[in-house]
Amino acid sequence: MIINPRCKVCRHKDRLKIDEAIIAGQTLASLSSKAGVSEASLHRHKTRHMDIQIITSSTLKAPIRVPVKEDTHMGNIAHRVGSLYLKSVRLMEKAEKGGNLSVAVAANKQALNCLEVYFKSSEVAYSLKKRIDAEESMAKLRGAVLEALAKFPEAKLAVARALEASQ
Repeated sequence: MIINPRCKVCRHKDRLKIDEAIIAGQTLASLSSKAGVSEASLHRHKTRHMDIQIITSSTLKAPIRVPVKEDTHMGNIAHRVGSLYLKSVRLMEKAEKGGNLSVAVAANKQALNCLEVYFKSSEVAYSLKKRIDAEESMAKLRGAVLEALAKFPEAKLAVARALEASQ
C-alpha cells in the first residue's frame, strides 16, 4: 500500500475505510464531511495513492488487493469490477439475512464472476505490459545500435535493413 507521509488521507486513522468508501463509489463530498478531510485531498489520494485498492467483505477471509491506476483503461475496468463485486457481496449478505436464498446464490455467482473477470483482465494487462516493455526495450536497442554505427554508413545501412527484415 502506498503511504505518502504528506497525504492527509494516507496518514488518516481510518485510511482503509476511506479507501473502501472510494472503491464503493461514495461521493468525495459526502466522504469529506464524514472523514474530516477536504474533497481536494481525497481526490489527490484517489488519483495518486490508490494504485492498490482493497476490496473487503465479511465473506472474505482476507482483503483482495486490486492494482489500479485511474488514468489507464485497465485501471478503470478493475475499479468498475471492484465496485460490482462489492455491490454483489452486499446484495448477497442482505438476501441471506432476509432468508432469500435464491437471490443470495445468484449474488454469490455474480461476485465470483467479478473476481474471474478481474483476474483474467489482470493477466491480459500484465502480458500486454510485458509486450510493450519488450517493444520499448527493442526500440532503444535498435536506436543505440544504429547510433553506434553512425561512423560506418555501409554497416549502418546493412544493420537497418536486417532489422527491418526481422520485423
